[in-house]
Amino acid sequence: MNLGEYRNKLKDNKFPSELSEINLDMSAEYAYLTEQLINILRKKPAIWDGIRYSGTVKSDTAAERLWEKTPEGLDEMALRLELKALDKMMTSSRTRIGVLSGEARNQF
Repeated sequence: MNLGEYRNKLKDNKFPSELSEINLDMSAEYAYLTEQLINILRKKPAIWDGIRYSGTVKSDTAAERLWEKTPEGLDEMALRLELKALDKMMTSSRTRIGVLSGEARNQF
């Protein structure tokens, strides 16, 4: 499932049990994306060293910019942003579950 689908589900669901299920799905997606990021980060040192010490790159910053242009570098940036968005949505869904639980007990 993509971020937009999770976002729409969070907007549409009003019951704590539904939000809890969505949160569980997002946690599984978070774990999957983290695994993909780990695989990219395992390859990064070898590719990055090849870029940095190729003789044409004079600084670490320039090497990092060239890394970011590679398919793996683009995937790394995208995965980091997706993980950040998922984390924010999981946090907001947990907050919403707490609010709804408090409302059910007339504590809000």
